[in-house]
Amino acid sequence: MNSMKLCLVIVLIFWLISEFAPADISAVTSMVGIGVAVVAVIMFNRHQNSDKKTDGDNDEDEDDELIEDK
Repeated sequence: MNSMKLCLVIVLIFWLISEFAPADISAVTSMVGIGVAVVAVIMFNRHQNSDKKTDGDNDEDEDDELIEDK
C-alpha cells in the first residue's frame, strides 16, 4: 500500500509540473504522470483481486467442512 501512496505523490508532482511548466516540459510530464497513474491502478486491482481470492478460498473451505459434517 505504501507504493500506492508513492505513486499518488508522483502523479500529483507531475501534474503540478505539467500545469506550471513550459509547453515542452508539460507534455512529457503529463505523459509520464498518466503512465504512473496507470501502473498504480493496475497495482490496486491486483491487490484487490488477491484479497478477494484469499477470502473466497476460506469461504469454500468452510462450506466443504459443513458438507462433510452432515
